[in-house]
Amino acid sequence: MINQHIPKSNEESDNNNLILKLYQSISKEDITSISSCLSPELDWWYHGPPGHQHMKLLLTGITTCKTFHFTPNEVFLFGNRVFVEGFGRTINTSWVHIWTIHQNLCVMLREYFNTAIMVTNVTSSQKEHDVSYIWQSHLARIRDINIPGVVLAFEINTS
Repeated sequence: MINQHIPKSNEESDNNNLILKLYQSISKEDITSISSCLSPELDWWYHGPPGHQHMKLLLTGITTCKTFHFTPNEVFLFGNRVFVEGFGRTINTSWVHIWTIHQNLCVMLREYFNTAIMVTNVTSSQKEHDVSYIWQSHLARIRDINIPGVVLAFEINTS
């Protein structure tokens, strides 16, 4: 069961549906449906141990969908960005995908493997920047594991 956050806008609802379709298509090995979710020029970036670039290998056709199981357990919506977190067969294998969506296509993927992620919202005020907590990957909340952590900050323009 996926822990999903409630979409706050029609854009977030559309983005949520696109991402759910993508991961369902991956689990079914439906290459046509996977391709329909992605921009032909997907911008992909990876952070993690070498040799664990599972999504890249999948999307480029080097491996099949069954080689590594991408089963999301949390989806967090933030405007045109969708944060998807999942674990492998054990808690020792964790991944976070941050998708950027434009015109109902995934145009950018930031893939983090076995890395704790914290996302913050940086809002501009007239005098200074206020930082407030938005989302933290589940792996980041597990204290017994020593893994690298990354803090990502996104600025929201409220004007």
